[in-house]
Amino acid sequence: MKTCHIISHTHWDREWYQNFEEFRYRLVNLLDRLLAVFEESPDYVFHLDAQTICLEDYLEIRPDCRELLEKYIASGNLLVGPWYVQNDFFLTSGEATVRNLLIGTALAEEFGHCEYVGYAPDQFGLISQLPQIFNGFGITSCIFGRGRQFFTRNEDDELEKQPQMNEFYWSGSAGSRVLASYLSRWYNNAQRFSSDPERAFVFFSQAVKELDEDSLTSQRLLMNGVDHLEAQENLLEIAARLNDRLPENETVKQSTLREYIEDVRQEVEINGLKLESLSGEMRNGGSVNLLQGTLSAWTPLKRENIIAQSRLELLLEPFYTMLEFHSGNNGLYD
Repeated sequence: MKTCHIISHTHWDREWYQNFEEFRYRLVNLLDRLLAVFEESPDYVFHLDAQTICLEDYLEIRPDCRELLEKYIASGNLLVGPWYVQNDFFLTSGEATVRNLLIGTALAEEFGHCEYVGYAPDQFGLISQLPQIFNGFGITSCIFGRGRQFFTRNEDDELEKQPQMNEFYWSGSAGSRVLASYLSRWYNNAQRFSSDPERAFVFFSQAVKELDEDSLTSQRLLMNGVDHLEAQENLLEIAARLNDRLPENETVKQSTLREYIEDVRQEVEINGLKLESLSGEMRNGGSVNLLQGTLSAWTPLKRENIIAQSRLELLLEPFYTMLEFHSGNNGLYD
């Protein structure tokens, strides 16, 4: 049975080509309308980019909506966590990544539920110890968008992408491992479906056909969203019409990243499929894909961040830990 999982989501930059408050204005509109969608369609599910900081940004403007957020997060309509913010792993320390997950998971649970899926759609490559860090939080999956592009040169000295399967095992230190899925067609391969049934079916069929080339299992991941895009309100209706046109051995549905990756895991185990096993950094691809220019942009700011991180992790926190230990006062440093 081929299963097509449509994931309704947004990818959220708090500040980019607009400033923070302009993006927050759009975030407030997105969540206001999304709450209305949940009210009208109780089965609708939406991923808030695995970031919990968006909840804080929203509630600073709409503090009266906290109970509604808690309601829909607890019910599984609005999926948040495990991250506090989608950070660049090569611009922050490993400890910062651990703290990121500590804060993100705690905040998500405080709101009613944390989605323990290792979703990293737009980081410019992944650090080698990410499987170990994920496993420390009970996360056994990684769904990501950059760092797994391999090329060879043809006889005309042109780069050609090597064929590869999206599903593989990725190992880290100390025996850690995650089931990984690479977003080879990006996190907007089903960005928007037309309300016209014929056009929607053509678009859907092409998206699935492209994934067929890269998939070892029968699970297909269709990402319905992109940067700062709001929920497609009529998606459930469109998915139902698509389903009516599919053969008996295929189905399409609005789904979740967790459901997708667990269906992949189950299929691999039941059928004894042999997945490729990789280790080390996921940092392969052209410079356009990995955007390595970000490493040298705003150098003074990044230098100050490294200094602050180092002082906090290597000086201040060890000092307060020893002070608490010897004084018996466990409230000195939280």
